[in-house]
Amino acid sequence: MQMSVSQLLQAAFAMANANYPSFANKWTTASYRVESAMIGTMASKKVQDMGRIDVLSRALEDEERERLASGTPDLHANNLALLSAAFIGGIYAVVRALRDREQRKCKMMS
Repeated sequence: MQMSVSQLLQAAFAMANANYPSFANKWTTASYRVESAMIGTMASKKVQDMGRIDVLSRALEDEERERLASGTPDLHANNLALLSAAFIGGIYAVVRALRDREQRKCKMMS
């Protein structure tokens, strides 16, 4: 039986988490911190999503290093670039929301 794209993608995330549990845990901790700073928003979920992308990207980077070391042509760099762009944009949105919220708090206190 052939696996679906969704199943393959889920398997890729699971493999990455298994290979990088400390990073996955750090992202979970970060999402809790964001939740405490921005209660009632979806920011913590966004941080968890960005963490999943980061961990998967790390796995892809390691595979790419192995391919390059063995002399195998790299045909997957575009996948990593795509994930990196999504990560950067997503984290930027979270950081900006945190900064804006902090600035509003400061204005309210002054």
